[in-house]
Amino acid sequence: MPKDISFNGFYNSHNPLAKSLEWGRFKKILKMADLKGNETILDFGCGAQSLKKSLPEGCKYIGFDVVSEYSDIKDYKKLKDVDVVFSLSVFEHLSPKDLESNLRTFKKMGVKKLVVELPREDSFLNRFGSWLFGLEFDHAVNHRLGWREAIKIIDKHFSCSDFKNRAYISWISVWEAKK
Repeated sequence: MPKDISFNGFYNSHNPLAKSLEWGRFKKILKMADLKGNETILDFGCGAQSLKKSLPEGCKYIGFDVVSEYSDIKDYKKLKDVDVVFSLSVFEHLSPKDLESNLRTFKKMGVKKLVVELPREDSFLNRFGSWLFGLEFDHAVNHRLGWREAIKIIDKHFSCSDFKNRAYISWISVWEAKK
């Protein structure tokens, strides 16, 4: 199994600053997502399903990850009537071809909204934060797409309705399905 490059440890960190930053990140992402509480949510690349704890009551949560013990389902492509897909720090690990394929699948599933976070590996603050929290920044070598390239691909399938450049560490965006 590859080295764990996830940030799941931040949510339960003994470092109060790290823990506060990550839960604050979820609050910002959920505010931007503007969930009503009755949506079906696919957490694409869910990791340890930390997002699930922050969703409004009434949302139906489905987690999918390539690490099978994290996933609620084996094949997300069979889902229908998914309202919102969250993909937080995932798309950069896909090839351009795989990202295109996944976006087409999301549209077939009826996805109305896509909430994406892409790390800004080019950011000084990202590198400094990794050093500060004792993380190796070599996880960026596992990235197959830069954030700018991923945005161009997403834009072919969805329309951006909101975005934030979160402290130059990550690019958070909300996308609506194109007709």
